[in-house]
Amino acid sequence: MSSPLPDPVHVVICTCGKDDLPWLKAQLRKLGEDLREWHVTDLTRTLKKDPRTSVRPKTDFTCEWVTQVVFEQPMFPAEIAKLIESMKAGACKHIIHCASGWHRASVAGNTAESNANSLSWMSRPDDPEGCSRRVFSCKWFGFHTCEGNNRMWHATLTKAIAWMSGYMLADGPTCQKEVFGHLQVQGSQLAHAHYLDLQTEIDAVNCRVWNSNVAHLDPVPPKPPAPPVARAKSIAAASSHVDIAIAPVAVPPPPPAVRTKRPIVVPPPQASKAKRPMPPAGPPTAKAYQEAEERNEVEGEAVLPSWATFEPNVTVWWEFMDKLHPPVDREARQALFNLAQDDYHAANGIIAVMLKKVADGHWMNNPSGFIHSSVLNARFGPPH
Repeated sequence: MSSPLPDPVHVVICTCGKDDLPWLKAQLRKLGEDLREWHVTDLTRTLKKDPRTSVRPKTDFTCEWVTQVVFEQPMFPAEIAKLIESMKAGACKHIIHCASGWHRASVAGNTAESNANSLSWMSRPDDPEGCSRRVFSCKWFGFHTCEGNNRMWHATLTKAIAWMSGYMLADGPTCQKEVFGHLQVQGSQLAHAHYLDLQTEIDAVNCRVWNSNVAHLDPVPPKPPAPPVARAKSIAAASSHVDIAIAPVAVPPPPPAVRTKRPIVVPPPQASKAKRPMPPAGPPTAKAYQEAEERNEVEGEAVLPSWATFEPNVTVWWEFMDKLHPPVDREARQALFNLAQDDYHAANGIIAVMLKKVADGHWMNNPSGFIHSSVLNARFGPPH
């Protein structure tokens, strides 16, 4: 009988600028770290184009344009694949640096972290659940946001070293759509092609957590087959796309404006009736909107707003998530709407819980994380 599978290997990735690298190494020596255990990657040698020439300064992976510019460089997929292979060879501590640490390094750190956390062991006859066991527990720490703040530098470095103690398992993608870059590079054809090249290169020699046991991980029953004519049209439409298309959310048209009709009644003449003052020039203020709405209700000419409907309306959800502080990020919204396409009532229940929290005055520090965890619980059940 073969030996049991090992626990996930903890990997740490630190990214910084080229000028900050000597300071980072000096601090690691002070903390008793052996620099021979740290694998240093200089992205300026292979990714020749400096994104600072085409993007705004001090913008990182959170900007889709920055991610696209970095992914468009021809050697980027090879650099990430090389990092993954070095982790498999035993290099668990990495430092990635570029000119400033904001652009190439931050995108490379997030890409390597996401792909490393998606690797799993191959299933074996004595362990059919092996594919659900992660190989790495990787965490990325970016020092580019610590510029000019020594306290943040030391705190971030302390957290990076503490990560290697293995106190928890890092969150990882459960499907290819959740891998970093899948959503960000869709606006660039070249960046998207390099993203697919990277995924193909990694899949060629590795197993992902979603490669097996799909029926066990996805409890949603398959949809019945479409009629022959509709099926032929859907296959022809799918074959015309290279990328994995995300099913769009069906947005029902807004209901037509409904006005209450009443008979025209000519009022008697009044000698002392004052004329209504003309509205001031310029765009109407919020107070003007409120007064107009109250006036229309009194006069019986109120127009129903867009949210006054019994039909599902994606605009209402979207505007509600915009009003939260902080607003819900794009990945969490995509996960919620994908769930709504499979199970609308489950997604609507998540929105209902969030509305209840807001109505009760409970502050949501991380609404995006709440949506991610609620979607996972709705799809796979609560954790045991």
